[in-house]
Order: sequence, then structure tokens, then C-alpha cells
Amino acid sequence: MQALGQVRPLSFDGGAGAAPLAVSAATPWVGVPFELHATRPVEGDRDSGPPAGEQSALVVIEGSMDLVLRERGRDVRYRCSPGSLSLHASDDRPVLRRVTGSGKIMAVRISQTWHERLLQGGAPARFSYQPPGAPDETIRALATSMCTEVTRGAPNGALFAESLSLAFLAYVMERLPTAPMRVRGALSDDQKRRLSRYIEDRLHEDVSVSDLAGLCGLQARHFTTCSGARSAARRIAT
Repeated sequence: MQALGQVRPLSFDGGAGAAPLAVSAATPWVGVPFELHATRPVEGDRDSGPPAGEQSALVVIEGSMDLVLRERGRDVRYRCSPGSLSLHASDDRPVLRRVTGSGKIMAVRISQTWHERLLQGGAPARFSYQPPGAPDETIRALATSMCTEVTRGAPNGALFAESLSLAFLAYVMERLPTAPMRVRGALSDDQKRRLSRYIEDRLHEDVSVSDLAGLCGLQARHFTTCSGARSAARRIAT
């Protein structure tokens, strides 16, 4: 896997050689890597899983489509609409047999580096294939925000990209039936004061989520779930 899309498309490309609508690697985006693909009707078996040893998430951004997937020796039909999410692992994936309808699908590459960051927050060591689920507006909104940022050239910097990526991945991991990851809490007044001073001193610098989390004595995944952390990210972004 030399670069996204160069060896194997991460999502349904609607035909050999079709170029993605957006590729995060082509911009300064430092969040979780992804591609945005337009889908078209497809007939015939197709392998669209993640690279060996990695995992991926597919989110329908726009449109409506029916998929037929070959799962454990039988064909299963799924109706997908905006917000539908499926999870794939390189050693546990179905074969795409048919696509009817059209739309846009975001394919997120959960690389080993990003998975290790999630492990610090309690994510499972691996997850198994999860077929397309019911539409989820939060998933759609987070994925759409990521796509919008990349299509604009990732102008909001590293903190925004990392925060948005961790929020997306944490929410996805919480959807796993065997690994609830919900973390509730709020930053203390002292943590908020430290963050405020740190941010005011570095308003024109490219601050990362890891920097802010470390200042509060938290892991990055935990930090992004705390009340007060999102407002800190917005201050940097604006």
C-alpha cells in the first residue's frame, strides 16, 4: 500500500480506474486518512477491503443504494442511506457482488498508528466485520465535516484534524457491540485555566490534541470526550 487508492481502492469505486472525489493524503490533513468515492451500479464480484493488517470504516455520505454482499457462503442484501456505517478488517471481509443506486461513500483507513491511539482509550485489539447498519445522523455529520475540511484543503490545522478524527473514531468504536467505550466527564477548573493560558500563548501555532491532552494529564481519546475540550479546539481553529 504505497498511497491511498494506488494499490487497492478502499471503497466502491464504481469501475476500474475511477478516481476518488477527495483524498486526504493530497492535502495537509493530519487526521485519520480517508478517501471519498462516488458510487455507480456495479455487477460482478469485487474486493474492496482494507490493506493487509489494517481495518477500515465505510460511511454513506449521500445518495441511496442497495448492496449485495457475499457473507460466509450466502448473498445478503443491504439497503444503505446517508449515515449507514460498515466496518471491515483485512482478514474478515465479504465480497461485493452488486451495487444498485448511486451516491458518495467515505472510506476511512484505520491504520495501525491510529488503532494504537484508540487502544489507549479502551478500544478492542481488533474488530470483526460489521455489515452496513441503520442510518446514524451523528456518523454522517462527523464524516461530512471531515470531507468538507479535506475538500477545502484542510485549512484549520492539526488540532482540528486530530480532534475531528478522534471524535469520529471514538463514536464508531462505541457502536461496536462487544466494546463499549463511552467516557463521560468534564475538565476541572484548574485544567481549563491551564488550557486557556496555553492556548492564549500559542494562538498562532499549530497545536496538537496530544499537546492539550498531556497538559491535562489525559490520553488524547479521553481528552476529546471531556466537556470543555471541544471549545478549546474551536479556539485554535478560529
